[in-house]
Amino acid sequence: QPWSIEKMQEVKTEGKFAFINFTATWCLTCKVNKKLILQSDDFTNFISSNNIELLEGDWTKRDQNITAFLKQYNIVGVPAYFVQKPDGEIISLGETISLSKLKETTQLD
Repeated sequence: QPWSIEKMQEVKTEGKFAFINFTATWCLTCKVNKKLILQSDDFTNFISSNNIELLEGDWTKRDQNITAFLKQYNIVGVPAYFVQKPDGEIISLGETISLSKLKETTQLD
């Protein structure tokens, strides 16, 4: 689903985790991560079996809302990955993603 602050709030209200992917069509690293990780069966199965919402922010045209969000975490470009916990806590995963990193951040304390 398309990323927005409102959508993040909606997911929080539902008490779910969200995986947030900020990407751009011109971003080579984004394309590699998408092919190797985000489109893998293991990733898809993990997201589905854990009822995690997928949100994607398209920064192709340097969307100002995305820019402002990234700046809050001292990030200046894409790719950028985040997990939002059910309580609203945001965890920055940086510009690299792995299934193990996602699993670590989606464990409830």
